[in-house]
Amino acid sequence: MLGVRYRSGTGKERNERLPSQRSAVNVALSCSVLAATMHGMWSHFFQSFNWRNLMSLRKTSLSIAAALLGLAATGPMARAAYIVTVQQVGSDVVANGSGTINTSALTLVGSATNVAILNPGNPGAGLAFFGPASGTYSDEYSGFTSGATDFGSASGVDATSGSGDIVGVAGLSDLIVPNGYVSGAPLSDTSTWAGETYSSLGLTGGPGTYTWEWGTGDSFDYFVMVVESAPVPEPASLGLIGIGSLGLLARRRRA
Repeated sequence: MLGVRYRSGTGKERNERLPSQRSAVNVALSCSVLAATMHGMWSHFFQSFNWRNLMSLRKTSLSIAAALLGLAATGPMARAAYIVTVQQVGSDVVANGSGTINTSALTLVGSATNVAILNPGNPGAGLAFFGPASGTYSDEYSGFTSGATDFGSASGVDATSGSGDIVGVAGLSDLIVPNGYVSGAPLSDTSTWAGETYSSLGLTGGPGTYTWEWGTGDSFDYFVMVVESAPVPEPASLGLIGIGSLGLLARRRRA
């Protein structure tokens, strides 16, 4: 039995701009203001040139450049959340994930053997584990500040194949990472549910974005699951109409 399948929690789905996107807008605005300031300083310099102004302007420009570098290095954009994309590929459901996870604001609550599984409606703790399809020992952390408790109806289907790192969430209860995982280390995985659809897995059809967040300041991080839109199959009636039209054309040519 999986170690976290029956944990409970509360939360809600988040379909909004990611923190990194919000940060990108703020940084872009800051850069625009700084660029305008430097443009004004250079214009004033050329209007009243002297060597003292040149040295003063040089120091100011270096200070601004250092500030920009510091902003880029320490801002939220520097964080690399873990993002997994779920797609309907032909007759299979395929998930691919990659990124890093900062566990400094989380609490290690135990370890258990887990497998890649989708159980979107598991009572109080929808499961979305990705990676190996065989039992893999993993660590469980708690400490989410927001996220989804479920994202569909109960099904509980293990992946038919998978590889890479075991990573996932159980509602607002647990974050699953490889046993002995070092905070900030790169992670990646892939999982396949052969012969399955969003419907058969109980997964709410895409597009949809589910985000789990934790920590504040430098310890802030998040896990994102993106469910892409399922391809719309061509209705069988359209195929029959196409075949009929070809038959009529062939008859007219013979006549």
